[in-house]
Amino acid sequence: MASDHKSTTSDRDRSKPVGASQQPQGSKESRRLQDLVNRRVDATFQDDGGQNDLGEFLATPSPQAKQPPVTKVIPMTVSEASPAPQPSPQLATSAVGADNIQDILIDHILPSPYQPRQQLNEAADLELADSVKESGLLQPVIVRALPDGRYELVAGERRWRACRQAGKTSIQAIVRPTNDQQAAVNALVENLQREDLSPLDLARAFDRMLKTFKLEHQELSTLLGVTVSKIRHAVRVLALPTEILEEVLGASSGLGLHHAEELLAIRDNPVRLKVIVKKLLEEKWSVERLRGEIQRK
Repeated sequence: MASDHKSTTSDRDRSKPVGASQQPQGSKESRRLQDLVNRRVDATFQDDGGQNDLGEFLATPSPQAKQPPVTKVIPMTVSEASPAPQPSPQLATSAVGADNIQDILIDHILPSPYQPRQQLNEAADLELADSVKESGLLQPVIVRALPDGRYELVAGERRWRACRQAGKTSIQAIVRPTNDQQAAVNALVENLQREDLSPLDLARAFDRMLKTFKLEHQELSTLLGVTVSKIRHAVRVLALPTEILEEVLGASSGLGLHHAEELLAIRDNPVRLKVIVKKLLEEKWSVERLRGEIQRK
């Protein structure tokens, strides 16, 4: 449960995420992106586990293919990246508006510790790497500077990984001063805007932000533009055993958060829970069918 900690007004002003709360109010693009975030959060509650066709909200819509297999991400540790550079690794610098765009050595950029996506779509990542080889990177990643001269990703981890996979040694990046809370919010919002998160990744991301930054549900709702009710419902399902969560809410399960909520009714009966989950996954029950099976004695 979130702490009773209350932020001061000045704290809240400093912690507003770049690209979310600070977007120009009422702009057509900001409304479109907020609609997209809310639709993708809504989708994680549905029977298809977040794989709705959201092409109407995307700048370049494309039909959704059947979800390919996913593999667990093994996060890169600091020791796996190159040592702190001496001198600074930036290769070239140019200023565009308020953003500082640089060519930065890829090995001097660390992945974000706030990355909400814990599963990778291998087919999509290979396609992106091929695109980078053929056409280059069309949009810079966003990073923040670290005290040791290296950088940490704020947004664009798939693009960064694709450039590594394509054999690139440097990448165009916007260097933007960002605190920890802004970095976490931006990582979550970018994932929701660009590609569906699995229901489990979304629930864990909400929970982590509530606990890490000692936020109330209403504060997180304001930062993300997502209703308090959806945040509460998503976090609630994390009371289920981890193995059940990963089976029911994995990216390829095709099930949604409402399925997991129904299972909470039998979480204290592990034997029956496993039997129900096995049938649920095999037969792809609707939420209504699942509720009926659970209520049947």
